[in-house]
Amino acid sequence: MNELLLLIILLISTIGFLLIVNKNNKLLMNMYIIFIIIISYILSFRNISFIGMNINANIVIYSTIIPILYYYIEKNKNIKMKDILTKNIIILVIPMLLIMLTTGYIPSVTDNNAINIQNTFGINYINLLSYPITLTLSLYIMFKLKEKLKDIYPNNFYTLIILGSIITAIDLLIYNITTYSLTEKLIDILFITTVSYIIRIIIILLYSIIIEKNLPKKKVRK
Repeated sequence: MNELLLLIILLISTIGFLLIVNKNNKLLMNMYIIFIIIISYILSFRNISFIGMNINANIVIYSTIIPILYYYIEKNKNIKMKDILTKNIIILVIPMLLIMLTTGYIPSVTDNNAINIQNTFGINYINLLSYPITLTLSLYIMFKLKEKLKDIYPNNFYTLIILGSIITAIDLLIYNITTYSLTEKLIDILFITTVSYIIRIIIILLYSIIIEKNLPKKKVRK
């Protein structure tokens, strides 16, 4: 059931990604980026069963962030790293504060339809900081490596695949170790990290194809 749910989320995310890229509207793209960062943050507090193991529920949505930001930066060459990192922190601070304020709410015994916010968010307090930190670090690495890789690989497809592979490996290792080290064995964390890495790279590969077809080719000097 969860496998089907992830496929549906991937389908919706891909359609949304295609629409954003084809519309090429800066305001719409900004709204889309804000939306996926917030949704990804909220979903990161939940794990779901996938082919017999627990993985983070945000795996599909989170995999969209680096490709769409890569595209955004390529379309807005004058944008600075400081601006992206500052916006990212501001976007994450709002849901973080809301989560902290609402974790004190415990539904009454008779309120069967209520969501126990404390159990959903409160017990995952480490994630409040580990997600923003790893995402901000990932964006910083992207800015530092992107142009260097583009000098070596003018093709956006190869640049994004290599960039995504490096960022995803660092991101998953830091995030999973800091978030699950108190509840999971190291071997289990490494296994979950490996499976999550493979899934994310497949999704980034899909978005890389879309971006390569929609960004102008860089001319190579002879």
